[in-house]
Amino acid sequence: MKEIKFRAWDVTNKEMMDWDYLRCVFGLDHLFSGEYSEKMLPMQFTGIKDFYEGDIIQSIFSDGFKFTVAIKKHNAAFGYWVDKDKPWETFTTFDHILNKNVMNFEKIGNIHENPELLEA
Repeated sequence: MKEIKFRAWDVTNKEMMDWDYLRCVFGLDHLFSGEYSEKMLPMQFTGIKDFYEGDIIQSIFSDGFKFTVAIKKHNAAFGYWVDKDKPWETFTTFDHILNKNVMNFEKIGNIHENPELLEA
């Protein structure tokens, strides 16, 4: 069973807050609602390695093809958009890529602290 946990981007202070800190300081009942909902952007754990929504990963296929994508959640599945202009047609889930030729995944940043990693 996949562990359910979150981290959150603190919009005001521009810093990532981990799961243990969020649970202890804010309590789960109030964290993503009310006064905190506009200050905290929650990102759910994917269940794969230490990857969360919003992480930027770099993957290398067995043929050497390298690509960089941001992890997204869509219809309760984690994956990435192949074409940002046609997201409804090009969402690829982690289940799909785990069963293909992926040699490794490496987390290289996240969309809040390292958006430049997605430019190119």
